[in-house]
Amino acid sequence: MKRHYHSVRRHFSRESFGRHVFTLMSGTVLSQLILFFSSPIITRFYNPEEFGLFAFFTSSVAIISSLVTGKYELAVALPRLKQNAIKIIFLGVVLALCSNFVLILLLAMGGSAVVTLLRLDGIPGIIYFLPISAFISSILVMLNYWMIRNKDFGVLATSRVMQSGVSIGIQMGLGYLTIGPVGLIWGQLIGQFISAIILISGRHLSLFCKNITKLNNASEIKRIIVLGRKYKDFPRHMMIAGMLNRMTTYAPVLIFGWLFTPNVVGFFALAHRVIQAPMTVIGGSVADVFVQKATELGQSDPNKLGRKSTEMCTLLALVGFLPASGLFFFGPDLFALIFGIGWEEAGIYAQAMSIYLWMQFIFSPLARVFFALERQELYQRLEWIRLGLVLLGTYGGGVFFSSRGAIISFSIAMAISYLLVGILAFHIIFSKSKSKEKG
Repeated sequence: MKRHYHSVRRHFSRESFGRHVFTLMSGTVLSQLILFFSSPIITRFYNPEEFGLFAFFTSSVAIISSLVTGKYELAVALPRLKQNAIKIIFLGVVLALCSNFVLILLLAMGGSAVVTLLRLDGIPGIIYFLPISAFISSILVMLNYWMIRNKDFGVLATSRVMQSGVSIGIQMGLGYLTIGPVGLIWGQLIGQFISAIILISGRHLSLFCKNITKLNNASEIKRIIVLGRKYKDFPRHMMIAGMLNRMTTYAPVLIFGWLFTPNVVGFFALAHRVIQAPMTVIGGSVADVFVQKATELGQSDPNKLGRKSTEMCTLLALVGFLPASGLFFFGPDLFALIFGIGWEEAGIYAQAMSIYLWMQFIFSPLARVFFALERQELYQRLEWIRLGLVLLGTYGGGVFFSSRGAIISFSIAMAISYLLVGILAFHIIFSKSKSKEKG
């Protein structure tokens, strides 16, 4: 008994993987619970078409924001010196500013054509929302990786709770005023802004300000350029891979909108939003902590990294099986009961997506292995394959079948793509382990 007590205590010690997961998961649980339990109220304020337009907007922003920082946020955890990590963040912010300035120019010259192509002409003022949202999203991602590097998982958890609470509160308030999908957008923007303020406050703000004052020094600028070149594989390979990953996730929304009505997109968006919430509670928290652990063990002890990865995937498979099964058998009835009249179709979509979301829950954290072990080029090739599978499955299902057929074929393609992520991740872990043993 005493041995088990010490084992549990050691597992949740101050620097343990388990303690960090628990800390971050607590914040993620609260933020996702806010999202989950507010959804039945949100669906009373916004109809499926408005949800569909909002899904178009968030999908467009997600794809754009995957490019603007050059994916240098993935390199924040790598430098030994904290000052160098801050310089990488500055580099990412500068790239985000420049990229969004170019986006503003493009929208100014041909905004109406872009808005029509993205099916966003039902949202007034969308030309202004796109670059603002893309910039805030990119800054938030950079700060998230900074917190992960510093193991400030408590602050990160707090920011996520506040982001969800503020976003939902504003969306409900503006929904009551019946201003349409703009209410959903404003809620998201303000929630992200509040989250970024929380992450940068305190000792981190003074540290960033101290380093900003040094930017008028030519040697500091030169050092930033040197670091940019040192980690050039991230924009060279991971930027494209990141865009492909986002397109794999969000392009189906655009395809559904091009082939079907905004209502279909709204049903898909609600189903995805609700069933992703409980999956993200554990899976997202584990992935955020796993990237820090994978970076540590990737070079020093790949054997241990392999054991940790196997244990993690086994645990996630067991934890995710029950909710995925419940959704598969009772999805339509649950959605009709919880979200009210008019949203029954979303439950059928959720039923079709349950298996793919289970596979995502198990294997998505392993995607962090590719950049922790500096296998960005392989990851980019994998993302090309995944994108091809998803586009073929979604578009093929939409052309040859109904909207339900498109959802089913999309889900099958996504399940296969996440299985490939797991297979390749374990392959490079064990290959690293074998090469270290030989060396």
